[in-house]
Amino acid sequence: MRLVICVFLIFYIGSVAAVFQCYSCHRKNNVTCEHEIVNCTKGDKCVIISEEYLYFNVTFRSIYKGCAGNLPCNSSHCGRINSEHHLMYNIRCCDTNLCNTQFFEMPKLGKPQGPLCPSCYKENTVDGCEAKGKIRCQNKGDKCIKYSGTVKNPDGYVMSYSIRGCITPMECRFNLKRVVALETIQQSVFECTDPDKTLM
Repeated sequence: MRLVICVFLIFYIGSVAAVFQCYSCHRKNNVTCEHEIVNCTKGDKCVIISEEYLYFNVTFRSIYKGCAGNLPCNSSHCGRINSEHHLMYNIRCCDTNLCNTQFFEMPKLGKPQGPLCPSCYKENTVDGCEAKGKIRCQNKGDKCIKYSGTVKNPDGYVMSYSIRGCITPMECRFNLKRVVALETIQQSVFECTDPDKTLM
């Protein structure tokens, strides 16, 4: 009996030690959030996503903490529509228990060095917008986006709009589902294309 108890305790202690934990929270329009602790899968990492959403002259900053999953760790991303609209991410990962204690952090943008994409923005419609100019993307590997849909902004305002501009490969891959601040209500159009194959 004692042997069975000892074996069980060893197994239990080993199982507890093998659990990888991270702080978890999700806060829109705020750079701090109250944590809870979550268990992550073996081999995962903890993540902090700092996000900045520029909407005309209003900047919304939001934060997410949790398990990294398949996010591209230790990278920064920027989607641009025009000088008044952009969406920036800063993704930081760490690989020890409860290590994601850091605060909101957003590096300064350097000079855009990416390709050119058609640019337009039109509210209150999901029927598209006509691009009359182009915008320089932030990074060389960025794609061009065509998007129409209805979203809830960080301030709770629900709006429909159509856009064209630049998007990062990460945003294309996740179909904007990892955006912290914007809640997608309905998505009508989402197209990512290579800049050299994108027509006005």
